[in-house]
Amino acid sequence: MLTIRVRETGDEQAKGLARRIREKAPALKCSACGRSDFALLEEPQANLRTRLYRHLEGGVIEDAPQHLSQKLVTLLCTSCGHLEQFGQAVLDGVDPERYGAGVDG
Repeated sequence: MLTIRVRETGDEQAKGLARRIREKAPALKCSACGRSDFALLEEPQANLRTRLYRHLEGGVIEDAPQHLSQKLVTLLCTSCGHLEQFGQAVLDGVDPERYGAGVDG
């Protein structure tokens, strides 16, 4: 089985993220070019992170946050520049029920 290469800048927390991606998706290939060499864009120790922000639409709901966010782990294909992203919470082992119930049928 082909194992992906994840490059990072030496940030110890980034190394941990790279290891978790390799564990969860060891055969990951770029969905654009099919290569398996990626650069990890996250540098947690330098507070350089990618986040997904979700905003409320249609006005303000009283006592509700204006947005919800989630840390992402972004990989850059070193061959073609395509981006692949993972939700860090899942890499960290969050219970899938946090995202709701499964839909059958």
